[in-house]
Amino acid sequence: MSSPRHTARSSQVTRPGWLFIGVILLVGFGAINSQNNLLFFLLGFALAAVMFSGVYSGAALMKLGVVREHVPPGRVGEPLLVRYRVTNGARRIPVFAITVREHIPGVGTPVASIRHLGAGQSATATARVVPRARGPVDLDHVVVTSVFPLGIVRKRLRFDQRSSIAIRPRSVHEDELRLSAHDSAAPTPHRACHCSCRWARR
Repeated sequence: MSSPRHTARSSQVTRPGWLFIGVILLVGFGAINSQNNLLFFLLGFALAAVMFSGVYSGAALMKLGVVREHVPPGRVGEPLLVRYRVTNGARRIPVFAITVREHIPGVGTPVASIRHLGAGQSATATARVVPRARGPVDLDHVVVTSVFPLGIVRKRLRFDQRSSIAIRPRSVHEDELRLSAHDSAAPTPHRACHCSCRWARR
């Protein structure tokens, strides 16, 4: 069974990436002004690193597939486990440091990560959230991100995984029921005072 392909993808330069680009510009400016061979070497190495980061991360994620496994009904205030089946369909290229997340209204944002996934392998990433409100909840899409290998560019893949789950009300434990029953059966202050006065007269 093949995993669904992504429906949208995007790239974004990270803050460390912008800093790295600024350093490249300074090195290039210095190399042109001084005509120093060492600065030209550093400039070429930095440009090659940027190109490698963009090409490798894009090629590694292109064959990635994600399926959200069946999510059982949850309960308010209790942990809910959301599992994602991640498959690397590439024949030779492994993937590293990928993050799987999605926003679930009224539940939270489950986040799971996988450090390494070899070519042709599959793994299950598990996220833990605590629902805050009861009722039916619609699940829309899953987002996979990665900044590997140099943290310069963040690649995003979107997978449409429409589904729905039910969040039940908060459960009441036996101790809480006993405490509530004990409070309802306790005598009122007026009745307790009347009894004590009657015993005092005897």
